[in-house]
Amino acid sequence: NPKLENKKVKERKQVLNLERKMFNRISNSFRSLSSSRSNSDSATEDTHHAIVDAIPMQVDQDPPVAQVANIAGLNEEENASEEKASLSVKCECEYNQYAFNEQQDTHVLVTINGQDNTPEKKERQPLDVVIVLDVSGSMSGMKLKKCIETCKFIANELGEKDRLSLVTYDTHVKTRFPLTKMDENGRTQANKDFVKVRAGSATNLSGGLVQGIEEVKRGQSCKERTSQISAILLLTDGYANHGITDITGLQKLTQTSLEQFPKDRKPKLYTFGYGSNHSENLLEALADAGDGAYFSVANVDDVAGSFADVLGGLLSIVAQSITLEVTPAGGSVLPGPPKCKYQSSSNGKGGYTIEFPDLYDGESRNILVPVHLPKLQSPVPGNDAPLLTVKVKYTDCVLKTIQTLSVQASTSRPTKIDDNLLVKSTAIQEQLTRFTMMEEMEKAEILADQGNIVQARDHLASARVKLDKELGLQKSSVMNALLNEMEDSETYMTSLHSWNGGGRKWYKVKQQAHRKERNCSSVANVESDSEDS
Repeated sequence: NPKLENKKVKERKQVLNLERKMFNRISNSFRSLSSSRSNSDSATEDTHHAIVDAIPMQVDQDPPVAQVANIAGLNEEENASEEKASLSVKCECEYNQYAFNEQQDTHVLVTINGQDNTPEKKERQPLDVVIVLDVSGSMSGMKLKKCIETCKFIANELGEKDRLSLVTYDTHVKTRFPLTKMDENGRTQANKDFVKVRAGSATNLSGGLVQGIEEVKRGQSCKERTSQISAILLLTDGYANHGITDITGLQKLTQTSLEQFPKDRKPKLYTFGYGSNHSENLLEALADAGDGAYFSVANVDDVAGSFADVLGGLLSIVAQSITLEVTPAGGSVLPGPPKCKYQSSSNGKGGYTIEFPDLYDGESRNILVPVHLPKLQSPVPGNDAPLLTVKVKYTDCVLKTIQTLSVQASTSRPTKIDDNLLVKSTAIQEQLTRFTMMEEMEKAEILADQGNIVQARDHLASARVKLDKELGLQKSSVMNALLNEMEDSETYMTSLHSWNGGGRKWYKVKQQAHRKERNCSSVANVESDSEDS
């Protein structure tokens, strides 16, 4: 059908435009690392980049109540107004009305938005960046050369208050230089140290990682520390084959090493795997343990772009140490934990507490809360029937305060439902579609890893067709984009060769983007063929 094909092409173009906006944002951010923070209007326009961030919120409700406390050790400021808070919270019910005399199971969507609302340009927070570089024998040649060029680029672009450190590892681990301010002298010395790096022997990844974490710890304990934000960038092209080598041991080592930091000073760990021979399972596990992200870099020429993605995000962090608490209200019951891929636990009040490490300017986090509505004795008109109380506590990196936001999700419980006025939330349907897509892609991934590549591809295709039918004809552009992504995923399962040649790495990056609701733009180029294995 030509009309359907044209519609599909148009929707895919919309997704590409979103990704292009993301690339422009991170590239511009990276180039302006040494300048002041840009105003919030232009930043917000360019930061709704991933499919999961393109979901619109249309909610009419009272603004959240902001309560502010000064953070110990940070600059004192007057209490911020609601308009200046760097996070906002919105709630949306699955339907706009529910009959008062019936019990019902439904959903409430809680959305946290990051926003730099300061009208004036403010000096951004300085960054601490530790590069942990694999210099084993397999990194020799163009790989190492490109990595060194990128290190130089970072040093040249960092501001005078930012600090950079380089740790290299092969069989042996060496700190080439500790966290050093990238002023003229620091930058000159760093560039001299970069050119001395040579490829060596084995891959002592565990030693390099621990040394990188220790460099951050030493940097935070010194008198000249000024940074609230720190990151470790781990670059490797292979597997660990010296020291601790198993995934479980390395993940536990990372978690234990990072637990020594206070929540608001814990460094983020970003992992970069080069070529087709690195272990995506290992690098994803390490990035998850370090609240960072995993990047698959198929081409050494993409190194700078991958770094830009990370540093552009670090530059725009507006909130850290975010704790969200959802508690039932008005006799409602939460029958199970919220739908999200972040850590959650019972709050002892019939609800749940969820923790998020940070949020960038323009980003959103969507939490889908299942709610059981009780049967009421009398109708509640208007929008006055409470379902859920939401409380968010976080460190505001723009205002340098600790803030608490509170909001209540409410709905109408009339005597009789007016079908002409009944409205179903598109945003909630989009989130349900996203979670279904992730679950089906995970099942297909397991089958593919077991060698059942045809079964994996057929499962994904069948799940896509079923979901498409369930959604019907009135699908939003986001729902169509998610279905298109499932269809694209099938092409990476044409054979075991295409799966092992990069398809699995593409899967990891895409799943991570949806799981964390954060774009990771560097993905593997996949060798595709038509043979079934």
